[in-house]
Amino acid sequence: MATFSAEAFVSHPDQNAVASVTVFFGNDQSEPVSANHRFVTARGNPEWSSHTLIRVADFPVDLAQRDVTARVKARVSNGASAGFQNWVLKIERYNR
Repeated sequence: MATFSAEAFVSHPDQNAVASVTVFFGNDQSEPVSANHRFVTARGNPEWSSHTLIRVADFPVDLAQRDVTARVKARVSNGASAGFQNWVLKIERYNR
């Protein structure tokens, strides 16, 4: 399970923009899978605000070695600017 928290902001002249965040384990997107994980939305007078998301991945027992390095990818709407600060990515492992 991955928990990603950050203070973030998005700014856009039309107040119509988002910053999306996706968590990957290796090359696999964590659950729930989506192309639209909005993390923070542009609004008047952008200011820093705190946001958190939780994602999960299930790895069946297998003796083969596998890269499950956790990564966070952020994507910002065209024409927008965004910032992330004081972020943390926490990984927890649970056995079934």
